[in-house]
Parts: sequence; C-alpha cells; structure tokens
Amino acid sequence: MILSVQTEGFSADAKILAIGLKRQAFLRIWKSWEFADEREMIFDFMKYFLKTDDKIVIGFNNLKLDIPLLLLRSAGLPSFGEFFKKMNYANAEDLFVILTFINRGVIKGLDYYCKKEGIACDFSDREIISAYNSKDYARFQELFKKKLEAMDALFLKMWEKVTKG
Repeated sequence: MILSVQTEGFSADAKILAIGLKRQAFLRIWKSWEFADEREMIFDFMKYFLKTDDKIVIGFNNLKLDIPLLLLRSAGLPSFGEFFKKMNYANAEDLFVILTFINRGVIKGLDYYCKKEGIACDFSDREIISAYNSKDYARFQELFKKKLEAMDALFLKMWEKVTKG
C-alpha cells in the first residue's frame, strides 16, 4: 500500500492535513476538515489500517516523517498498541531512501524522480498546502491524489527495474 501524510510543514508539531492510502485501484484520503479534530481523523485511519491485511507500506520519506508522525500522534488512542505493533511489523519501503542510495547520496525530491522516470508530476507540496490554506479543498484533494498516484507509479517503475535485473 502507498501511504502519505500531508502536513502543513515539516516539523513534529506540524498539523496533519490529510492521510492518503492507495492500494492498487483503491484510493482513500482522510481529510482533516471532515473530522472534529486531528486525533479523530488519525483514529479513523487507524481503524481502517488495522482491518487491512497488507504487510508492505510504501511511501516517499515515510520512514522519517509519515510513520513516526502517525505513531507519535496516535499515542494514547484506543488500539494504539495494536497499531504500533502492526506498523512496526510491516515492511516499510521508503522510496526516498532507496532513490537517494541509487543516486549515490544526492538528495532529491519526489518531483525530480518522477520527472526522471517520465511520471506526471504536476503538483507540489507548496501547491497542496496553498490549496488547503485557501480552503480550496477540491483542489487539495485533486493534487494530493496526484501525489499518491505518482508515488505508486514511481514504485512500480523501481519494482520493474529490480525484477528485470
């Protein structure tokens, strides 16, 4: 499954704006404006996540941001222990780490790798956050969906390279 957490910034206290999950043709976005507060949104995501049988969590920078932030913010919620255990037993694949390694330590963003692999990348985190701040939630959702789809396409390209040798 592709997992992405969209925040308003890159710090431990940044507000989580949305949580996105893509599993083949299935795509779901938990949007902050549809919940009373962030913890309710995270709890709803946790309930869904705990029902899935996926054992692989794929993302871009998910080992340094998405997963730690979800674990930090979900502490104290019902089923936290079960969520913590499942998340830690999952095989977490971080495209950022893999591609930085392949790129000999040169750090590049998602847009760079998408363009390099011929994947549509007509979005940016700045645009996504701007759409949220201006309350253009339809645009936010459209851009965040494109981000999830780009991450999925990038993973599939990398997988194809690995399996072809």
